[in-house]
Amino acid sequence: MHKRSEYEGTEIGLTICREIAERHGGSIRVESETGNGSTFIIRLPVKQDRWEGI
Repeated sequence: MHKRSEYEGTEIGLTICREIAERHGGSIRVESETGNGSTFIIRLPVKQDRWEGI
């Protein structure tokens, strides 16, 4: 992987991802374990086809 100093950023990436997920009725969360890394879980609802059953 890379060191934090190799890539600069504004550190708002996850905030933007959360906003996008929430605006679509979903969510984002993280599960971390020291020494094992992090898992990001993004949930978005499945939109049913509005033409289904016609």
